[in-house]
Amino acid sequence: HLRVTLYGTRRASFLWGETVATVFCEEGFRRSKTCGQGFWHPAKNLESTIHGDDLLTVGSEKELAWFDSMVSKHFSVKEATVLGKGPKYVLRASFLNRTIALFPGKGVTYTPNPKHIDEVVQELQQRALGPLAVAVAVSRAAEHIQILHVAVMEAQ
Repeated sequence: HLRVTLYGTRRASFLWGETVATVFCEEGFRRSKTCGQGFWHPAKNLESTIHGDDLLTVGSEKELAWFDSMVSKHFSVKEATVLGKGPKYVLRASFLNRTIALFPGKGVTYTPNPKHIDEVVQELQQRALGPLAVAVAVSRAAEHIQILHVAVMEAQ
């Protein structure tokens, strides 16, 4: 069904999400009951989320290598970025126009898209709420974070 659905339509987006979910579940992931784009692999302690053709996964270096191999077996990976400690990794990357920064041993910051920050601040200031501070989400300490950009229509 995915191969005959027009790219950009709601049905194509839904079918792509279901294709990824099927693959993930066959590989041992459990799908979130509250958010269909969230996945957890209990045996490998991986947490992953998908948004269109972008995957963000948190786990150890070893388990992310397994994840990369698993995804590459089913889909064509166009770009991969791994945040982590050490010379072969980066400490900051972009995911859906959001900035994710890894502070090894301390945690992760997630800064919203600046365009969205400006829009929210402007909207709230118009409601006379006064000066605002922009929040940055901080997550649990993570060893590594992997961002994959896969080719949607090139499922193996």
